[in-house]
Amino acid sequence: MTSKIANQKNLQLVAHELSRQIFVANDPTVLVGAGIDDAAVIAAIGKKLIVSADYANSKRISDTYGKRDLEDLGTYTVRQNIADILCTGGIPRWFVFSAVLDLECTKEDIEVLFRAVQNECAHHNITVIGGDTKEGPSIVVHGTILGELANTAWGKCVGPPEADIYVSGELSGVTAALCLLEYSDSTELRKRAFQTLSEADLPVETVGNIRALGLPIAATDISDGLGYSLCEFIRSTSNMRITIDLDRVPLHPLAKLAAERLGIPLSAFCFAFGGDFQVVFAAPKEIRNLFEETGAVRIGHAVSEHGESRFYKGEMFGKLPDFGHLDFEHKRPVERFFEHATHFERFV
Repeated sequence: MTSKIANQKNLQLVAHELSRQIFVANDPTVLVGAGIDDAAVIAAIGKKLIVSADYANSKRISDTYGKRDLEDLGTYTVRQNIADILCTGGIPRWFVFSAVLDLECTKEDIEVLFRAVQNECAHHNITVIGGDTKEGPSIVVHGTILGELANTAWGKCVGPPEADIYVSGELSGVTAALCLLEYSDSTELRKRAFQTLSEADLPVETVGNIRALGLPIAATDISDGLGYSLCEFIRSTSNMRITIDLDRVPLHPLAKLAAERLGIPLSAFCFAFGGDFQVVFAAPKEIRNLFEETGAVRIGHAVSEHGESRFYKGEMFGKLPDFGHLDFEHKRPVERFFEHATHFERFV
């Protein structure tokens, strides 16, 4: 039988002891690790480091992505931080994990959360080096990740006069899953949807292949959706026009199924909200042969000139949408996505 933690002091004692047991550092670069002192110490002499951080509110994650337990929350928090390092061309190495927990939590709950973080970090050869735990009204977790920069850092500024646009993998599996969970009564489809949410993973191999090229490129993660991410490229470059071929955008198999079952144009899923942990790249046209060997998928091109950025399908064109995750702040995600999809009903 499990019991709730009675007070904040007990919560911190339990969390501290679990961190010492679970976050054991077997990394020679970690001189002082989790649960040993107030601060971690790492030896990174001669390294260029990249640092990023992300919060995750358990209620917001559940409302948006259907994450339903502490194991999913821990895994998701690690993955969203790793994505920030990957899209800058870095190698994720060390992780600092902090959590605000309510007193409804049990020791078993905290252990589930911590082990999820540890297991996901270990899967990507990342060492958990420290963190903090506090009591609060709801569960909120925070990750700070540090990575090593192997070559030149990638940024959002596209640079060359002509560039190809690529994505690292299939998009919109998360969007399709949420659509099916909200509007489908099929037990089998709901099972597939939950599986897709839990399996949304990182394009580590493709990004590693691109990093190994050692070439200057532009990149950003697609956490806010493809349309919004592409418009971030445009905002970071004073004079650029992007054109995207919708027939080239790789969509998750669940997107086609959701489109058929729910009567949504498949093209709408090209510009859905994020959550798939993929990356969009802009690479000089001259290295197309090299880049296409990395596993990335070419979906369009960019040119240094003024003009409206567009997408096309066959002979029909539309304006590139500046649409992403932030558009879901005041509405249910799927409801907002269906509004967005009406644009594509007119288009197709």
